[in-house]
Amino acid sequence: MRWPIRLAVSVLATTALHAQTSPRPSLFKSGVELVRLDVRITDDDGRPITDIAPSELQISEDGRVRPILQFQHIEEPRGRTYAEAAQRTIASEVSTNRGAPRGHLYVLVFDSHHITAGNEMRARSAAQAFLRARLRPEDRVAIYALPGPGASLYFSGNTEKAVAALDKVTGSLTRVGLGVLGSMSVYEAYQIARGDDLMLSRIVGGYSNAAALRDVTSDVARASGDDPRVFRQLVREDAGRIVRKADEDARQFLLRLADLLHTLKLYEGRKAVLLFSEGFFTDHVTRELDEVAAAAAQSYSVVYSLDLNSRMNEPAAGAPTGGDQFQEIQSRIEPLGALAQGTDGELVTDANQRLASTLQRIGDTSQDYYLVGFEPAAGARNKPNTYRHVHVAVKRPGAHVSTRTGYSLSADKPLDRRLAIDAALAAPYPLQGIPIDYTTYVLASETPGYANVVLSLSAELPVSREGHGSADVVFAAKRVDDGRIVASGTDTIRLPRATSAGAATGMATYLVQFGVPPGDCLMRVVVREPGGGVGSADRRFEVRSFGGRGLTAGDLILNSTRSAGRLPVHATAYAADVLSGVVELYGRSAADVDRASVALTLAAVGADAPVSSTIASLTPVKPAAIGVSQTADVMLSLDDVAPGPYVVTARVKDSNGETVAELRRDVEVRPGGAPAVAAGDADAAQSSIDPREVLRGDVTRAFVATLRQQTPELSKAADAAIAGDWEAVERAVPLERTSPAAIAVRGLVLFARGEYEKALEALTAARDRDPQNARVAFLIGWAARALDRHRDAVTAWRNAAYLDPSLVPAHLALADLYLELSQPALAAQALRAGLAAVPDSPELADKLSRVPRP
Repeated sequence: MRWPIRLAVSVLATTALHAQTSPRPSLFKSGVELVRLDVRITDDDGRPITDIAPSELQISEDGRVRPILQFQHIEEPRGRTYAEAAQRTIASEVSTNRGAPRGHLYVLVFDSHHITAGNEMRARSAAQAFLRARLRPEDRVAIYALPGPGASLYFSGNTEKAVAALDKVTGSLTRVGLGVLGSMSVYEAYQIARGDDLMLSRIVGGYSNAAALRDVTSDVARASGDDPRVFRQLVREDAGRIVRKADEDARQFLLRLADLLHTLKLYEGRKAVLLFSEGFFTDHVTRELDEVAAAAAQSYSVVYSLDLNSRMNEPAAGAPTGGDQFQEIQSRIEPLGALAQGTDGELVTDANQRLASTLQRIGDTSQDYYLVGFEPAAGARNKPNTYRHVHVAVKRPGAHVSTRTGYSLSADKPLDRRLAIDAALAAPYPLQGIPIDYTTYVLASETPGYANVVLSLSAELPVSREGHGSADVVFAAKRVDDGRIVASGTDTIRLPRATSAGAATGMATYLVQFGVPPGDCLMRVVVREPGGGVGSADRRFEVRSFGGRGLTAGDLILNSTRSAGRLPVHATAYAADVLSGVVELYGRSAADVDRASVALTLAAVGADAPVSSTIASLTPVKPAAIGVSQTADVMLSLDDVAPGPYVVTARVKDSNGETVAELRRDVEVRPGGAPAVAAGDADAAQSSIDPREVLRGDVTRAFVATLRQQTPELSKAADAAIAGDWEAVERAVPLERTSPAAIAVRGLVLFARGEYEKALEALTAARDRDPQNARVAFLIGWAARALDRHRDAVTAWRNAAYLDPSLVPAHLALADLYLELSQPALAAQALRAGLAAVPDSPELADKLSRVPRP
């Protein structure tokens, strides 16, 4: 396992202008458990309507409108194959769970206790034909015979495996019960238990007429002294015994079905539950039926009840005939209809006559719907597992809404964090409860046999509140060829402090780096917010090999000049600005990178002719762990480039003019210039480094104190720096002073203001004037670290530790960064070097004891 740590988090806030011109959206705060409804909206012809706005929906509970806090269109790809949808969302430059490829989730449930032996054959045969004809590569099917034992198949896309599981389905329904006095139908027993005196008299009369032929009945008749009241009471008791046995059969089935539906809530999205049954009587199992309805609501399960009752008269079977037969069927299918109605499903009566067409129609049901979240009424939490009715209305004329009739909150807290994340990692499809976009950048690593993969992610999340300031983020990457996990990690992402313009949520970004060996990888990223909402997205990418013979190149990194040093999910630039970027070149020796060239072109998406081009400028060759490296700096003019989506192509050629790499990155060119970052957001738009902590540290304070002794004209500025008043420091440093001390102090001022790029330039200039100053080298490391320039930070801290081996903070900073770069062996090495110089350092010893073994 690799050990990734968060490298950067930023948040986008709502603009004040939008708040003045648009209605204020509802605010989704972290830690709030939402009720989420999957709502289908169709036109008069039953076609999905795909452009509904949140303002067009209204959700009412207890007569009061509930504010919508989450609204997402879950779109079934139309006009594209599953492979095309995967190419667009999984294998594209930016991976997303918006419109991620997904198929149908079918759960076939056979109610073994309530299917007559032999009657399951028709249902089994129709289901097998349906799976062979309609189960697509993206679909998954689960099969269960309840209450068991019998067929049991977890979600699978293997058609033949599913067909084989159906062979284990059997039925065991007996419509006739046996009492002390004789037999009667289960329906007759229920009617007697319900107080039907006519039915009781009919059964008593039937028993009396057969008394001579039945020894038990004759003995009872003689024992009763021919008292009809005693005989009737005995018949009632027989009916009660038969009813209790039937109730127990129904209860077992309902309890197992509720358990099954509860497990389905681990997986997001609508599940089509196809319930094959002849039904049962609900007189004494209404509580269990309510539990099934609640479990279906919690798991987004849509129940299609398939009534397998035969309407043909079968007197030989001992079942009721004529009017009683149809009354019995109506009574038995009543709970099946209730489950279907409450879950936005359907009761298919007399399904035996149309099983094939019914299953075909269910398979054609669109997966296009809206995921709508709202905060439940205040009293809902006080009555867990109670089904609460809601009303959903759509305001658009000609639009029809279809959804379940209510919801039920679990008695438990939102799904356990670890369980929810594990379920999301194992789910058959990416989860869309939280919209996620992310990309990867592959660069050379200092660890032999590995490459550095930088994951850059953005997610729409609820805004933070006290006690809920972060969400979980987990990733796992595996090799495509053998499925072996090559990298994984768990971290947190800071929640946004404000909503995005016009939305109930805000946007948060996350950056992490980890090592992966070369090869094709498939990665899943999971984000879970404190209220229990979960999203995940898949990505397939190639990890190239670096450090071999010849010239190699890392991925193209694009940024606008206003955001240099970042690795964005979606690269953007502005027509009034310049598109900047870098490409890292690598080789075993200087000869490999000598006379390399990088040519770049900018072309509109779908067009061949470029609208702008340039040749990158190359920096001097410098040593690297794999040999040497060289940076190609990109400055691409956007003059006369119209706003819109573009593709930047970088062609890397070696000294022979042969193309060794062709790198692409999408970029959106926006009109005008980059907007200014609001003062309140400046800190959020930068690295997670807190400059105040660095400036309050012992190294900075000791450095400033030394300056006060060595440079009297800076004593006033030094006193202000020690006091933490950096505005006073800026006023006290004479601009005309160009000494290393003055330049360094100005670098600290820039660092305090969060202008890390300029701070790095100033501190580097001071270092060049005084190359033996370990404390300046230490501060350079923090400026580079704040810009996510990890290699430069490592170099600076190594230099600081070399110049002053007793500088404990340099060893600690170096070790922390190595851990963040998934290199625990190097972290341990840095700490041991520090302990060799300062053997009694408790900080170094403690840190070393907590370094994981690689």
